[in-house]
Amino acid sequence: MQTKITETINISGLGTPANRKLLKVQSGQYAGRMMAIFKTANSEIKYSSAVNPYSSWSDMVTVASDSANAPFDVTLTASGDVYLVYIETVTNHLAFLKLSITDTGWTVGSKIYIYNGNLTNTPSIVLDKNENAYVTFSRFNGSSFDLQVKSSSDSGANWGSGPSDIGETIITGANLVISKIMTSADNVFVVYTADYQDIKERHRLLTGSSWSTEYTIGSGTAISIDFDAVVLPEGFLGVVYNDDQLIYREFNGVNWSPTVIIDSNSATYPQLRIINNVPVVFYLSEKDSNQIQLMQSSRISGFFSTPQVFETRSDIFDSVLLYDSVSSSFDEKTIEAASNTTADLIHTSSNALLQQAGDQVFIGSDDRFRFLHILLSTAGSGGTLTYSYFDGLNWIAFLPTNGNYQFDTSSRELTLWQDYDNTPETWQKNVVNGVSRFWIKIEATSAFTIAPIGSQLTSISNLKAINVRR
Repeated sequence: MQTKITETINISGLGTPANRKLLKVQSGQYAGRMMAIFKTANSEIKYSSAVNPYSSWSDMVTVASDSANAPFDVTLTASGDVYLVYIETVTNHLAFLKLSITDTGWTVGSKIYIYNGNLTNTPSIVLDKNENAYVTFSRFNGSSFDLQVKSSSDSGANWGSGPSDIGETIITGANLVISKIMTSADNVFVVYTADYQDIKERHRLLTGSSWSTEYTIGSGTAISIDFDAVVLPEGFLGVVYNDDQLIYREFNGVNWSPTVIIDSNSATYPQLRIINNVPVVFYLSEKDSNQIQLMQSSRISGFFSTPQVFETRSDIFDSVLLYDSVSSSFDEKTIEAASNTTADLIHTSSNALLQQAGDQVFIGSDDRFRFLHILLSTAGSGGTLTYSYFDGLNWIAFLPTNGNYQFDTSSRELTLWQDYDNTPETWQKNVVNGVSRFWIKIEATSAFTIAPIGSQLTSISNLKAINVRR
């Protein structure tokens, strides 16, 4: 299942990787209801909700219209109420909203200021076992940023001694600090990055006031927002971060483990989850320019598995065939389509991707797909194309969601259907040149005056951010 909820014009609508945007009610009469909450515009926070099987999502509901263009975070009580922390526009004060669950959605409560002194940024929120709320945020001290912690024991009505109270101080004097706060049965943990060079951690007992000495988990030149952390089943801490490679470490309450390299390539938006008591890392990885794949690695028998493409429908194709109508012949070009080698995606008879009316490109996969990334070394001119799929009896022409691309520009990210739920139910596998796949046929219905010459053809889109939950 993949369902489009809405569009956003906010470049960082999902915030930082450590922020949560996808929630699922765990107990009570609303158990199983999910909320997706994100920024649809620079100042707007909205949510949509769904119930099992999560194929139909509600219209967007506005939660806040006074949010600064900055990250926000949410957490969920056991019964399904949502706690939201965000930065208020104009003032840059740290605000809190409680969203109370109802039969039809959530009701937004009154805004409460957690801190209304200096400007703030990058909040993170969590609940402990008794549903006391803890929040971290960066606070401008006049020349740099300090990292603060505040808490509330009354469902967010009051924080510390009031909105002027800065709370507990974790670090001081950073140019940029991004944090994530977590709780175990006994401890509160804060993991944070500072000034694009370090990722660090401090913790204390929930019942205490003394924080541990700052520990540097990793140092490098590429450490920034791309990290995540989670409390492990044993009650300790796992951390994943990017420093031109994807790295994992964990804390057993006394010592930190050696570094484990999950992927030697750079990664963005890592998400660390515990699934069946096993740490699983999801992240984004660049295959080629503007082609970003969702990857997964899980720690099995003490070792992280070789990273695999998680969404296999967004990958290189299982088959790419070119048909030349003059010679009545097929060329197998699957390998050429997968790479970005210049000008090798051509039929050997025409030296073109398509040229004459009746020439065809067949794109095949073992699963239905919805997207094409097309790279040409020479853009075509003069020709017209039709797109079709096979319904078990006939080829059915259709118009791609974002327009009928005529191979007339050097590159195109072509959305065939807006999501996987909208791929045709009647689309069937059929045999082309002896190979059975789900095929898309692109056929020239008129000749090109300048024939397009291909370099790459995949189903890999340009993902920007992810948020994962099970």
